[in-house]
Amino acid sequence: MPTLSFPVWAIDNPAKKHPELIQKGLVAAAGNRQVIQAMKESNIERAVVISSVGIQEDWPPMEFFCLGKVLMSLFFKTNSKKAFQDLNEMEIAYKESELDYLFVRPCGLGEEARPVNEWALQTKKYHGKVGLDMAKMDCARYMVQEALNPTKHKTAVVIGSK
Repeated sequence: MPTLSFPVWAIDNPAKKHPELIQKGLVAAAGNRQVIQAMKESNIERAVVISSVGIQEDWPPMEFFCLGKVLMSLFFKTNSKKAFQDLNEMEIAYKESELDYLFVRPCGLGEEARPVNEWALQTKKYHGKVGLDMAKMDCARYMVQEALNPTKHKTAVVIGSK
């Protein structure tokens, strides 16, 4: 039976371990702005970027799972507020660039989940659902597949287990 998993930063916020991130600002937006600039300078046109459920037009997060929706909304409004804002700013930076991008928003990357080389995608809000316990390797495989053979452009997908 799948277990409910949340992004590690939602529970174990990296700013707790590295308080200097709060002073300097978190790294998703600032770091990806540098990546976008480097891509432009190198004539690289496509980015496949990991993000999070609930970012931008995917609000509210995990609408297909009531408890997940409530808990993730609570995390984003409280102890992960800065991380949530940082990821929003990161996505906006790509949207404002001329790059082709795909945001991959994993739902429940499980520490114990075994790779099975398959996944489920939600490509439209409120249509379909994904499983809550996905192997990190399966998410990475999907991202590499989209980088090498793009099928989705200037959009986002929620990804999870089947």
